[in-house]
Amino acid sequence: RRYTLPDSAHEVILFSGQNVDNEEAIEDENSLSPASSVALSETETLNYDRKQRFELQESYDENFTLYLPYLLPSYHNRRFADALDDDLSTVLDEPYASNDHPSRRQIMGKHTSLFNVKREYVIVGELMKSSNYVFPSRESFELFKQLRNNSKKIRKGSVITYDSAGTIRKMSNVTKEDIKEATSSHEVVDERNHLVPLEYKLKGLGMPLFRTFVPYLSSFKKNSPFMVFAKYREIPLKPVLDANGKDISIDKDTDPDNYETYPFCTVNSKFFQNVRRFIFHFHMNGEKPDFKVIMFCNNMKPYADFNYKGTRFRVIGPATTTIYLMSYNPNMRLLVIDDDQPSLCDNIINKRPGFELSSLLKKKKLPNKANGTTPDSGISGPVKFDENNPNTFVNPYPNPKNPLIKELSMAVTVKGYVSNNLPPFGAFKDSMLYDNQHGLLPKKYNELAKVELYQDSVSRQIEDMNSTLSTDLDTQVLFCVMAVLREVSVRNS
Repeated sequence: RRYTLPDSAHEVILFSGQNVDNEEAIEDENSLSPASSVALSETETLNYDRKQRFELQESYDENFTLYLPYLLPSYHNRRFADALDDDLSTVLDEPYASNDHPSRRQIMGKHTSLFNVKREYVIVGELMKSSNYVFPSRESFELFKQLRNNSKKIRKGSVITYDSAGTIRKMSNVTKEDIKEATSSHEVVDERNHLVPLEYKLKGLGMPLFRTFVPYLSSFKKNSPFMVFAKYREIPLKPVLDANGKDISIDKDTDPDNYETYPFCTVNSKFFQNVRRFIFHFHMNGEKPDFKVIMFCNNMKPYADFNYKGTRFRVIGPATTTIYLMSYNPNMRLLVIDDDQPSLCDNIINKRPGFELSSLLKKKKLPNKANGTTPDSGISGPVKFDENNPNTFVNPYPNPKNPLIKELSMAVTVKGYVSNNLPPFGAFKDSMLYDNQHGLLPKKYNELAKVELYQDSVSRQIEDMNSTLSTDLDTQVLFCVMAVLREVSVRNS
């Protein structure tokens, strides 16, 4: 109550019965001055700067208190509701809108309160190499560099063996007699080069999650994938020896690293007049059924839409596909589209294929224009697109009645690209925004960017966030989408 009183004119010079130091008296006087407020001075909870509002918080629900497109409409709706109410509302009696509560909303079939882990994928480039590495955390990348620098020292005097049951054993300080004894007992000696030591790889520590590469001249080769994601195995394949003792598990012609990686996702791209289509082929390596995800990137607007597990996603910020070079955007946001907003992936159809000169030159049979299917598809009649059935992915294209497609042909602007009901679910940042340690000499491994995504704590196999085993399939799929859009932005700018 004393903070509401006017400033008094008297000044206490000496407290009776106490010897107060001058500096303490000055600090006491400033801290207890009636003109100052302890509760509002230099607080960090009542005022957020602009940079802090753009950062993703540690859990997803914490973003509701900082996301202005969600806060401002909610604030105006409550004020409008109070104005229509004749009764005076109090703090205790004022009801909270049940439809506006974050816990009632779901993303990918899960409540938003479950996404309490913020995953940070790190994209790393290697000097004089065209491929990139992806790590589950920055600490994992630092451990990877240490292991690569000390790889010869760690591998010296040790041998990895596999028995018939698949048990992996490491032998240290071995001699030639020990190797002969191991081979005579039907054990296979692993003489292959591993990216990281096997004892770390089995735990998923210090190893990349993906290795991404773009096939050479993929833009000019028909049916060539736009981008490939190879996933590293925590448990490498067992060596297979022929009669001469040569390891035949290594395919040096096609994929020399197939014993420690397998193709996780291949991305195909196709250009249309209004949009650019990307089809993600995810291979589960026999663990789960393979599936596909379709994404449409607007050629005139900087956004891309895709559906995954019943949730409509939108990425804001990728460079558009035009005849002019666009400026590179080092920041992208992953949003969840509101229910009242249109998406390019709403009511997708199978477009009838048009004139293709390459098919005529190669004397291939063109698809049937009457029903939109190919003669070898085994399906008679028109094929209705179903995003849950990859066999219906004949020639996916946005519905011509889609408002986002109509605005491109009619020059009508549709407002509302940014979601208002839910805050961003992920973010992409180029290293130029946060990495200030740029030296004169190039580094062998250089951090290029990072992708922040939310993950639920239930899907983690282990608690260590630095291990590749702690990543789930949902964040891996969302990362592949963000990484492809990064490659698109780099090429278009």
